Amino acid sequence: MIFKNSAILFLLSVIVFATSPKNIYKPTSQSISISSINPLQIQYSYGLHDFIVQKDFHTIGINAGIYAQYSMSNSIYHYASFEAFIEHDENEQDPDHIPVWFRANYQLKNSVFKPSEYFTVNTVFDFNWKMNTVSSVEQYVKTGLGVELAYKKAPLAFSFRLLEGYYYLEIDDDVPKTYGFGRSDLSIGFTPALAFVSNLEFDLTQQVSAHIGFSMWYAKDEWLEKFLLLEVKYHNVNWLKDSSIIFALEQTKYNLSNYRKDGIDILPWDKDILFKISIKKTFK
Repeated sequence: MIFKNSAILFLLSVIVFATSPKNIYKPTSQSISISSINPLQIQYSYGLHDFIVQKDFHTIGINAGIYAQYSMSNSIYHYASFEAFIEHDENEQDPDHIPVWFRANYQLKNSVFKPSEYFTVNTVFDFNWKMNTVSSVEQYVKTGLGVELAYKKAPLAFSFRLLEGYYYLEIDDDVPKTYGFGRSDLSIGFTPALAFVSNLEFDLTQQVSAHIGFSMWYAKDEWLEKFLLLEVKYHNVNWLKDSSIIFALEQTKYNLSNYRKDGIDILPWDKDILFKISIKKTFK
């Protein structure tokens, strides 16, 4: 129900921008191309968000981020991001929670084979980090090395990655200790894992694009995490030069069965949802 309500709000955002009279469709690649003029691009963002853990547990806040991408020749691509979230926390289950959390991402891609004008095979290194969320994620690391098949021809781009690496999740102790868990129960360490990551981006109109992302991390015969991203971007806003308005909806579902003790779950929830509205602007 939580995700359904958030998805309705997300779809309304799509309809508002996609039906604007100015947005008559023309194929573009604004949202999916790397700058061929300037190899270094730096952007920053600011906005509002709602972090949802349970049906009636909404945490409203503000967020800001910085993003950098750098292309070396035509084959090597670096991307890095760092985001901070400050929230008005009314978490009664964890009164000691500090309502600030962070996340970061680094990616390195190297083009190794180009079977056609639109298809590329890349080697990829991907690192993700997150800490101190209101959903009791104390520390979180996903990192992997693998291969990517990518396609890009305006107005469409998609990619599929297969990664091998490590998955780490540490639960904050405040909520689990009320259920009898100790500090030694909060993490199972770095787990060797496989990841399947897919992304689809496409232009809806001349100024509006959409992004759908999905990933799943596996270890042995069980999944560790499922992640879904829905995103709509409104580019070149008239009243904000060189900027985009972004509506993003993210759901992360965690497999906490390995943290269970004596038949008791370590947390009364196993997923969180982030709805974020932000403005992203390019440094000139």
